[in-house]
Amino acid sequence: IFTPTGRAAKIIKSMIKDKHKRNNVSTIHHGIYTWDHDWTEYSEDLPRLPENVSKIKTYFKLASNKDQFNTVYVCDESSMISNRKNKSSTIEFGSGFLLKDLFQFIGNRKIIFVGDNAQLPPINMESSPALDKKYLEEKFDIGVMEVELTEIMRQKKHSGILKNASDIRAKIKSRQYDQIHLPSHDDVTKINPIQAIDLCAESFNPSRFENCMMITHTRQLSLDYNLKIRHKIFQNVVNNNEIFTVGDRLVCAKNNYLYELFNGEWQDAGLLGILEEGEVKFFDEYPINYDYDTVLGRTYLANHLTLLQDHLKTNNGDNGLSCLQ
Repeated sequence: IFTPTGRAAKIIKSMIKDKHKRNNVSTIHHGIYTWDHDWTEYSEDLPRLPENVSKIKTYFKLASNKDQFNTVYVCDESSMISNRKNKSSTIEFGSGFLLKDLFQFIGNRKIIFVGDNAQLPPINMESSPALDKKYLEEKFDIGVMEVELTEIMRQKKHSGILKNASDIRAKIKSRQYDQIHLPSHDDVTKINPIQAIDLCAESFNPSRFENCMMITHTRQLSLDYNLKIRHKIFQNVVNNNEIFTVGDRLVCAKNNYLYELFNGEWQDAGLLGILEEGEVKFFDEYPINYDYDTVLGRTYLANHLTLLQDHLKTNNGDNGLSCLQ
């Protein structure tokens, strides 16, 4: 079973009772790629030492498929699988075309794409190629069988949420994007941004992540709303310019398979945000702890300190972090 995200893979694993069978679940990238080599660039006119690293790029190649020829792969959330060239300054996977690499990896084996083409398409794509029968047949010269489930199971029959969602789906299918309207219902209410902020602040419960959720169009809007809601909930903390406090919600921004932390997962901040003995927290892609016994670990440390020198202090400053040899 393949998933586009580590968080989705973790959820599916939690549903499998047999621990050994959980190893058959992974992200697509983790399942079909393997490390190839690292490319390192050093600052001009300086010795080629870890502390002088200016850029690092990691390359992954397509792994050798050792699965049996009668293996059937299942890809969940397939609407997110892209077939557009992935461009990154720090990491490169195979040819850069995920769907193409996936078909090359499975060879003549069978694959089932499960997903909803009315949900999120891949980044910078208007539609989901993995759920497009015509696209798959023409692009990869394969036979495709298609089945669509239409019976609604998760909402009440006369739900306003269901009616609005069904109307949006119909408009997407007919490409009438400028004619989408969302009327109010018993379970759908229109409110202004100030009311939304107040409602989220009132509904916030640190022990339950699912009781309140706000969805925005852009990351900037998400940040703006988060800051305003947080100011209402933790007013004293904000006024004291503290980084985070007990009850804050932290969002993991990068997969870490060693500690089973996955992009998009939520976590609570511990007591005053202080690390307990032996505890490791990862912020974005920069870990607090580095494997200093390896050349790669020391290289990453030197590179990240260079990139973050304007944000980190080495003397237990206002951010409460320290850099130890």
